[in-house]
Amino acid sequence: MKKVILLLIMLNFAGSYAFAQQQVSEKEKKVSYSFINEYGLNAGVSFDADPFVEITGVFVNSICFNKKQDLIGIGVGFDLFYVVIVPAFPVFVNYRHYFTSITNLKPLINVALGTRINIWGEAGLYSTIAGGFRYKALSFTLGFSMKTFNDANYFGGAEVKVGYTF
Repeated sequence: MKKVILLLIMLNFAGSYAFAQQQVSEKEKKVSYSFINEYGLNAGVSFDADPFVEITGVFVNSICFNKKQDLIGIGVGFDLFYVVIVPAFPVFVNYRHYFTSITNLKPLINVALGTRINIWGEAGLYSTIAGGFRYKALSFTLGFSMKTFNDANYFGGAEVKVGYTF
């Protein structure tokens, strides 16, 4: 009789252990990979009151979590400052939050912070905060950016980007 009770207790623990393994695998499915590429224009003024225009593009490798509402990733990009004169390459951390929606149109917030390096080796700040929406895989953002070259040249402006998420 003691052997039967001991066997039932062991089977009870074995069943609990198998259930715990199932819950872990379900949580792992909630994390996925996403690749974002966006292109657009950035225009504004420097702190010396000089206007500027640049073409910008970013590529972000990110992981999705929280039912694909939050994305965090590492991004690289290119900025063609004054359209073709000074190319720079930002490297940054990107966070996006997609708000829940009953339609395929999902509002989003995009925040990026990092550094950018121009072709002469000058490093500076790269930051963006934007809002917009995603429709299926197409995204559109409109926001503000603050960028610098070394410690002397500060540039602030508005940027608009259109992109695609894989």
